[in-house]
Amino acid sequence: MRNPSLAAATVALGLTTFFAKRSSRLVKALVPAACRHHHVDRSAARSRSSLGASKSAGGVAERIHQIAGREFDIGKPSVLAKVLYDEMSVFNPQAGSKAALTAAGRPKPRSVSVKTLSAVLEAERDPAKRELIELVLRWLDAKAVAKRGGFVAAGEKVVDIPSWSSRLIPDDDELPADPSASPVVLVDGHYITYRSFHGMPHLSAADGTPVGALVGFCNTMNKLVVQPWAEGVERRQKVVVVFDTGDDNFRHDLSPSYKKHRTETPEALRPQFALVRKACEAYGLETIEGPGYEGDDVIASLALEAVIGGATNVTIVSADKDLAQLVTRRVNMLNVYTGERLGPEEVLAKFLAPPGRLADLLAIAGDKSDGIVGAEGYGPVKAAKVLAKHETLEAAVDEICSTISKKIEDPELVAKTREQVLLARRLVELCTTVPLDRRTGLKSLASVPTFHLEGEGAAERLLAFMRRFEMDELSLRTSRLLGVN
Repeated sequence: MRNPSLAAATVALGLTTFFAKRSSRLVKALVPAACRHHHVDRSAARSRSSLGASKSAGGVAERIHQIAGREFDIGKPSVLAKVLYDEMSVFNPQAGSKAALTAAGRPKPRSVSVKTLSAVLEAERDPAKRELIELVLRWLDAKAVAKRGGFVAAGEKVVDIPSWSSRLIPDDDELPADPSASPVVLVDGHYITYRSFHGMPHLSAADGTPVGALVGFCNTMNKLVVQPWAEGVERRQKVVVVFDTGDDNFRHDLSPSYKKHRTETPEALRPQFALVRKACEAYGLETIEGPGYEGDDVIASLALEAVIGGATNVTIVSADKDLAQLVTRRVNMLNVYTGERLGPEEVLAKFLAPPGRLADLLAIAGDKSDGIVGAEGYGPVKAAKVLAKHETLEAAVDEICSTISKKIEDPELVAKTREQVLLARRLVELCTTVPLDRRTGLKSLASVPTFHLEGEGAAERLLAFMRRFEMDELSLRTSRLLGVN
């Protein structure tokens, strides 16, 4: 039987104190923050597949009502408290526990506080009550995902910039899984093309056309999709190659200096992007880009759609650390060149923050590669240490500004630091609400066929493309792999 005062005390102290008591070590303090954030970011983790999320919420609500023995307004803390703890409840009554849950709604009186509900769950020992509370958290997740909003493209009105919170993608215990769903592979086309260009010799076709990046890209696609298909290892995966448009996007509206320091695309690489797209056609791969957004945003939106659709195996092929924000137990990152695969634990070990707090860390430490300025004097290690003590970025920024004030009396520097970090947070967080059908022409992942090289001259088309650009060795290896002359 749970002590009701324990839940109330946990509520009063908040999760920050709770996590701090659990561990003082950096990694141990960060891991619970990732694992215990049951909710998806209320501002950013919203899907264009709101119908699927709404159905998920409806299914969870039905289960909640079955357990409780009656229908009730799940979102109201006072009602939920009565269901759990009143004498009329199907559960064992717990006098005084209503106050704990009702307190959860005080910041927003008409909604259950996820933070407090998580704390109540931690203190609860009754299995039946724990099951119902966990289901309510899942219901809140699905409702948040179904709610549209967040980032919009450049040139459109910015109505809601995401607040500081947790994961962009629901985890595997938060939305229904479909074991029959096809594995999804989301390829960072720009990364692969650039990596191929710099990793291959400066090759040219007989007519002088540079093809180094093209050859490298085709080698990578063979390794990534052709070989597993030909060997029968994987014949169900859906593959989408995502490219950047190269144009300004909504982040440039927020910060005109965003990525302006980057060097120009090498002259020999420019024409190869078109060739790489033609290579994707030869492979039978879907290619998309999102005007007004970055390729990373398109990948984020596709990953969220895949998970909401029940996919349990989503692979993002890239080495871009920004994309590590998307990693969950369903979504992993693969560096196809090194074979390194990142799950949640690997992201924490590599970047010193779990996926749900990586954007916070980058906001404080800054990101020189994107021209993002954070808090002066804070690198990744120092940023991780301050984040480990706070549940939100805002609280961490308060500590940073307080530290600055103690060292030097400079209100302008304090204000500038706060502004830089909060702006950086807006710049680094990925957008999961790209309107794919309107911006990219892709109706949905469901419309993407599984990768194959059977029938309709598919293999012959690919081999002809390779020979056209004088990839004789690769063509020979591919024909042997496919058993085609």
